[in-house]
Amino acid sequence: PGYRCFNVCRKKLTKGPKSGGICVYIHESISRGVSKVNMPGSESIFVKLEKNFFSFQRDIIVSFVYCVPNGSSFQTRTQFDPYEDFEEKISNFGDEFDLLCLGDFNARTAIKPDYIIDEDNSNVPVMSSLFIPDTVAASPRGNLDSGTNSYGDRLLELCQSAPLRICNGRLFGDVTGSFTCYKHHGQSTVDYCLVSPRIYNMVASFFINEFIPDLSDHCSITVTLRTKFMCDQITSDSYNFIPKLS
Repeated sequence: PGYRCFNVCRKKLTKGPKSGGICVYIHESISRGVSKVNMPGSESIFVKLEKNFFSFQRDIIVSFVYCVPNGSSFQTRTQFDPYEDFEEKISNFGDEFDLLCLGDFNARTAIKPDYIIDEDNSNVPVMSSLFIPDTVAASPRGNLDSGTNSYGDRLLELCQSAPLRICNGRLFGDVTGSFTCYKHHGQSTVDYCLVSPRIYNMVASFFINEFIPDLSDHCSITVTLRTKFMCDQITSDSYNFIPKLS
């Protein structure tokens, strides 16, 4: 009660129950400023935060993504490429939108750069009104997970090209880059929050919450955005948006 639900579900197999999906719950106090973006597929869901409602400079597209593990039964059966699918979808949003991407990307990135390094364009004259410097790239990123995998490389390539920046290990609340997934064979960091560089400073805090094994083998993630909007005739300077649960 008190929430609006958007959801996508995988198609049901010939036999057995449906095997997965994503739900996003929007609190009724902000539901007038949030709409679902129609996209095909069951492995991601996109919502739009209206700039006029939240007093943003641009509309923000928030995505919730599940990148199915490489070699899983679902991927083998469908030949689905989660990164190709996700990159194709975010490419539909032009420069008039900003992106905030949450999800289980099954990607291990260690502390490899999520930006293009050694790109010195200081000798190229660019009007300041047309160029917003990427100050996030200079921020070191912590990560307790020193391992990498092929999905990690693909996620970093996506961050460099989109562009997007990883919040894990950079922001107040998670400067060390905490583990997000606990399996019997070890821990890893595979759940991320990615943001467009120009709204990085709008992320007030980022937390990896306590591991609760009875709930999931993943930790939940809480992200707080700075905004101003009218709620019950009260102006809120910040709102704890949506905790993401794997």
